[in-house]
Amino acid sequence: MNSHAGCTAAPPTIAVVGFSARAAAQSAKRQGFEVVAVDLCADRDLLVECRAHYRLDDPNWPDLLNSDYPNATLLLTGGMEHRSTWVERCHSQFVRAGATGTQLRSMRNLANWEKWAASSELGWPRTISAENLVSISIDSMRSSKWLIKNLESGGGTGTTDFEGQGLPQNLDRIYLQQRMLGETIGVTFLSSQVSCTFIGAMATWPPESNAIDKRYLYRGSYGPIPLSKTNIDKLQRFAAVAGRESGLLGVWQADFLLHEGELTLLEINPRWSASMDLLDITLEMRLVEKHDASVRGMMTSSAMEQLASRAWEESLSSPERMLGKLIVYADQSCIISSAQSEFWWSKRWNMDLLCELNRCRFADIPTVGTSIPAGGPILSVMATGSASESILLALESAGSEVRSSSVSCHV
Repeated sequence: MNSHAGCTAAPPTIAVVGFSARAAAQSAKRQGFEVVAVDLCADRDLLVECRAHYRLDDPNWPDLLNSDYPNATLLLTGGMEHRSTWVERCHSQFVRAGATGTQLRSMRNLANWEKWAASSELGWPRTISAENLVSISIDSMRSSKWLIKNLESGGGTGTTDFEGQGLPQNLDRIYLQQRMLGETIGVTFLSSQVSCTFIGAMATWPPESNAIDKRYLYRGSYGPIPLSKTNIDKLQRFAAVAGRESGLLGVWQADFLLHEGELTLLEINPRWSASMDLLDITLEMRLVEKHDASVRGMMTSSAMEQLASRAWEESLSSPERMLGKLIVYADQSCIISSAQSEFWWSKRWNMDLLCELNRCRFADIPTVGTSIPAGGPILSVMATGSASESILLALESAGSEVRSSSVSCHV
């Protein structure tokens, strides 16, 4: 009889929950986790990473998760910051490690954003909240450029230009924000029970010049990008105050405008963001592992100090190689064919940063028969390179081929 049989500890289980779970699930699997996923996309490269998969549009998924995986750590992804009641259901029967509904609501509060930005010496655009919109004269706003934003949307889908037209009828989650110049960047943070720290920053691709109707739609990111010592110091202070006052533990992200060296806060996303897998791979941060340790109260002061020091050093200089992601949106509705899915699968992204420069790989690959609506995301294209310009050229070329192949499968 083998005396060692059955002595190997089972890998920890993590529940990745959100609109699209592939990137976080793939990172988690590479870091030794058993993955349970809850999402809407059910992409091929997600399903191969999962021990179990549930549909996010099934209203019973929190009960199924509680029944089948009561001890799984929660790692929230896109859109879950707006679904705090569902998150609360995940905590209803057991003490589960992960964000709570109360913490999400604190991190998605306009007043908190303004306060935390000010206390960290970060900029904050002129903002008019829903309760103050009724008292504002539309004529008085015509001298400035404004954006209509929605606290319950993501990826830019709820943002439109305000050009003196009437406001939407439902003002509950709407706010106006003055449009400002700058490059949009996403900054990753980690909060633990002992401290909070800045991790790194990624830049967002600029909008396509010929896609006016999608000017605020998230296209993808690249990086990591360097920041000044002054800005890193401000971001460290921002991490400390936001983490302390919200009580949120684990990884989270915030969007900023970077203009003439100054940072202006746009919004906070208390979850895994669309650029985190890029940062995780390029900096070898093992962010899922650190998220799990943080929400379980297992991060030490020494570990957080070392992480903060490393993040500071990494962010002061430009990397030799960057990683970019481009999300390809459908020009018209289509149904994914077997030939398409198999071709993309043969060139799928395996989180290999050492692949040939500017050689594209595909991620978030839809299964055969998936119906993609016009304007919906088809998949993501990944590429590495030494400069953002060459990476974007490679990504856009591959993206054009993806859209062209989808025309023949038009619904």
